[in-house]
Amino acid sequence: MTSRERRAARELHEYLARLFGPEATIAIDPMPVRPQHADRVELEATVKRTPALPADTDARTRRRDTPEGAALAVEIAERYVAVRSARYALPSGLVPTMCDRVSEDLERSFPGLFPAGALQVDVPWLELVRATAETLAGHDALAGVVSAQVKSKFAELRWYVDGLPEETGDEIAAILDAASFLSSVVCEACGAPGAYRKGGWVRILCDDCNSNRRKKP
Repeated sequence: MTSRERRAARELHEYLARLFGPEATIAIDPMPVRPQHADRVELEATVKRTPALPADTDARTRRRDTPEGAALAVEIAERYVAVRSARYALPSGLVPTMCDRVSEDLERSFPGLFPAGALQVDVPWLELVRATAETLAGHDALAGVVSAQVKSKFAELRWYVDGLPEETGDEIAAILDAASFLSSVVCEACGAPGAYRKGGWVRILCDDCNSNRRKKP
C-alpha cells in the first residue's frame, strides 16, 4: 500500500470499529480507482460481527443493525474515505476547502437533488453527503429525489426529502438512514473518526477537536 492508502485504510477501519464495536472483525483491501475519480483512494471493507442485540433495543437501531443496513453503512463509509482522501496532505493534514465551494460542487454534481439552502452542514458532513449521494446514484435511486433539508440534529446527520418515489422509496430511506448512522462517528469539525461529546451543544468530535473546544473560553 502507498502512504495515502495506508492512511485511508486506518481511517476507514477506525470509522467502522467505532460504528460496529470492538467485537467486529474488519478487513480492508485496495480497489481499482474509478476513472472519474483518479485523485481518490478506493478501498473495500468487509465487516464480520455478532448481530445479536438486547431485547429492549430501539426499532431504529435494529433496522440499522440488519445485514442490509450494515452493508449500506459500510458502502457509504468506503465512499466517504475515498472523497476525503482527495484532500489528503502529507504527513497528516488535509488541503483546506470552503463550505460554499463544497456545497456548490454538490449542487453542480447532483442537479435537482439539492435546492438552494437545503445544505446546512459544514465541510466534513458535506463530504459525507456527497458519499451518500454517490451511493444513491450507484443504486439507481436518485430519480425523483429532492432534498428539503440536510442538517445536524441531536449530533446526527438528518436528511429530509420532499416525498419518496414509490418504486425506490424504501431503498432511499435505508441509504439515508445508513448515512445518519455513519455520521455518529464522523467529527463535525474536521471529519476524523469521532464520538458523541457533551458540553453545551452535543456534537460528534474527534479527540483533538474536542480538546480544542474545551480550551476555548
